[in-house]
Amino acid sequence: MKLSKGSGSRQYMDSEATHLFISYATEDSTLASWIARKLAARGHAVWFDRMKLLGGEPWPQTIDDAIKNRTFRMLALLSKDSLRKPGPTGERTLAQKLAEQRKVQDFMIPLKADSTELDWLTTSVSFISFEKSWADGWRALLKKL
Repeated sequence: MKLSKGSGSRQYMDSEATHLFISYATEDSTLASWIARKLAARGHAVWFDRMKLLGGEPWPQTIDDAIKNRTFRMLALLSKDSLRKPGPTGERTLAQKLAEQRKVQDFMIPLKADSTELDWLTTSVSFISFEKSWADGWRALLKKL
């Protein structure tokens, strides 16, 4: 998805943002890594901090830039940990804002990792469940993509 300059602001276009961004809490890194590796093995461009960030990078700015400029869909791993932590919550909030601005209803695809109640950002969005079976969640995610 390409960004072009216009009237002093950046406008969203459809050609440069090719990545699936994976948002997660560190406690869910095993599932997040599993999903990232499986997607990459299928040829998807994946933005996953453990695969993309190098030492010394300013991670909040790098993540913000990745979501705004490189991401065509965010896969938001939802769990009791990700719903209470500021990092994943901020990423989901940014994704919701971008979805509204870009008029892309499914910019954020929630992936439910456990039985926790969803937060106010995600209660109105349908999710893909990885709660009982990673294999079932994986199949549902592939159908969505």
